[in-house]
Amino acid sequence: LGQPAGQLDLAAKAARKARFLAKARASHEARQQELRADFSVTLGSSRYYYNIQIVAINKPSAKGDAQSTLTEAATAKARKYSTLGEFFRPIIISARGLMEKSTAQTYKTLQKALDPVAAAWLDTLIGVTLAKNRASSAASIAKAKPSQQATWQATRATLRARSKPRN
Repeated sequence: LGQPAGQLDLAAKAARKARFLAKARASHEARQQELRADFSVTLGSSRYYYNIQIVAINKPSAKGDAQSTLTEAATAKARKYSTLGEFFRPIIISARGLMEKSTAQTYKTLQKALDPVAAAWLDTLIGVTLAKNRASSAASIAKAKPSQQATWQATRATLRARSKPRN
């Protein structure tokens, strides 16, 4: 066809490289979709990313004290978001409201840096997240569904029968 073999090889290499780059870009975008932070804040010229995690601390999960469990969760979260490097800050809180040590420092820094409306929003976000987690936990450990429990009328009749004086 009139084209030298070297040009065909270069065209084939360029096509392979373009396919490789497209796959790499798609893979990177997929990973970024998986690693969506809960919110981000721009301080100066840097953007910091934050992810809130509520950790349930119970006897089996608490290997030592509560702080070590929270620290372990913070380390795992930082490892997951390692592509963001120093610009990622995990916010790790126990279901009872105890904050991991670095989370407490991060939270204080955020409260100072944010305007009052944004600080109130952050407090609300954390409060709602804690409430949702507590409700979910309560629902998962509920022993019986209301339809399986005795009706109020039956319970009331039993209590009345017990409280009647005996002759």
